[in-house]
Amino acid sequence: LSPIFGTQEELRKGIEASDMLYLNIAQGIPFGLDTWPLAFRKAFLRKEDIQERFTIGYRTILSCREFPEKSYVQAHLEKGVTDVVYAILNYLDCFPRNRKEAETLLRSVLRQSWPRSVEAGLKLSRRYAWIL
Repeated sequence: LSPIFGTQEELRKGIEASDMLYLNIAQGIPFGLDTWPLAFRKAFLRKEDIQERFTIGYRTILSCREFPEKSYVQAHLEKGVTDVVYAILNYLDCFPRNRKEAETLLRSVLRQSWPRSVEAGLKLSRRYAWIL
């Protein structure tokens, strides 16, 4: 990391001129420029986090198909399903504090039960992927 010191005016001019340095700065998380209207806001970053968590969870569930050994599935299915469920619930502005609360919210908000098999996890993922 290299700190870059400058004014808001320099940042604005750099972005307007499509200078890659300033465009990269604008795509990062600014420190001390909370009032400056940068291209990416908290809502966008939150959405990116949700999509990333969903993708990681979905890939983890898919890996259970590739490596169907019981020990592998036991170790990875729960993590993948948890990531997918939390991503879906977070997208819907539900923020469970633990797995039990996540399971309750999944049942009450989406009328879904917690997936306990690879196929059920994939089915849930595919059903809600389009909204993320």
